[in-house]
Amino acid sequence: MFKKNRSIVIVLLVSAIVRLWGLGVYPGGLSLSEASFFYLSPFWIRFPFFVLGLLSLYLFYHFLIKLTANKDVSLIATVILSLTPWHFELSRVYSLSMPIFVLFLLILNLKNFQKIIKAFLLILCFIFTVSIFNFPIGIGNKVDAQRLNVNKISHPVLTKIFVNKLTFSFQEKSGELFDGFDFGLYFFNGHPRERWGTEETQKFFATTLVFAVIGIFLVDKKKMVLMIEVFCIFVLLSGILGKIDQHILLGTSVVYSYFTSLGIMFLWEDGKKRLIFLILLFFSLFELIYYGNLYFKNLGESRFSPRREIYLDITQKVKELRKEDERVVVNLKLIDPKQYFKFYLKDKNLDNFEFREFDIWQESLKNGLFVDVLPDEPGPAEPLYKLG
Repeated sequence: MFKKNRSIVIVLLVSAIVRLWGLGVYPGGLSLSEASFFYLSPFWIRFPFFVLGLLSLYLFYHFLIKLTANKDVSLIATVILSLTPWHFELSRVYSLSMPIFVLFLLILNLKNFQKIIKAFLLILCFIFTVSIFNFPIGIGNKVDAQRLNVNKISHPVLTKIFVNKLTFSFQEKSGELFDGFDFGLYFFNGHPRERWGTEETQKFFATTLVFAVIGIFLVDKKKMVLMIEVFCIFVLLSGILGKIDQHILLGTSVVYSYFTSLGIMFLWEDGKKRLIFLILLFFSLFELIYYGNLYFKNLGESRFSPRREIYLDITQKVKELRKEDERVVVNLKLIDPKQYFKFYLKDKNLDNFEFREFDIWQESLKNGLFVDVLPDEPGPAEPLYKLG
């Protein structure tokens, strides 16, 4: 059994070792969702997603074996998925996208998966269409403000036709849908305000793009249709969920890893093109090493990452400076500092703690410890809090 599956076992073993390394330390800090698991350490909060990540690799390999009947292509594609920054990172943090990804791969391993995929795609198209009529909170205020501006240059009747809740909702939902077709989202830094949690971080290695493009021209028509369907499913899910979890697009890595493996096999097997393969491989390895170096130095996080490493430092500093029964006032400017204080201080009640916005120069409280948030929009290299 081991000899028959030795290659994939080795891939899974190496992937496990790399993903377990510093699991509770890298990436630094916790997201708000992670901090809500009060009784667990960062390692154990993330461990289930490490397991799901490994499971997804095996399911992906098994699916490709069934799809292609080619162990080499399946193994290479699994290695690529394992090394992909997106999959690697989501195997080390709390994210709803990873269990959804595993569930989808389980579906792909079912006997009649192609019929299920087509039906699922149609259902998602219907749900997305209906979601346009589910108007976002606060959309009425946006419509009123826009109408005031347009009424100055247009007739009120035309304003109601072209500026209304439906047109605003369509613009917003279609914008979220087409985010999935944004080339920069996958290979380069995205705009930080558009994709909270997925912004400014590379999902796939740009140096592997040549392999993927070659693979696109090699895949047969039937498999190409399937890959397009898979891609559209996750783009639609992303459009439906909106900014709840843009990492749902992780599912597109199924398509990318498969195409890339085809390109690699093509260049390697053709002796005349092997030099091209080796050159591209060199740059890909360089990018991989560069990425790993940044990641394990906690320098790979987005400027607007939801994880805030500084909360650990600040809560420990509060422990050191706070006198017995002294009141602590924390400025409520960034995310939800209260949840982080509960987690790191292991104190659910936080007696004598107050979380609100304040101006230190106008406070009348004496003998209190004030924790202020500076600046309003910090980056990982800037201080989030200043003790006063």
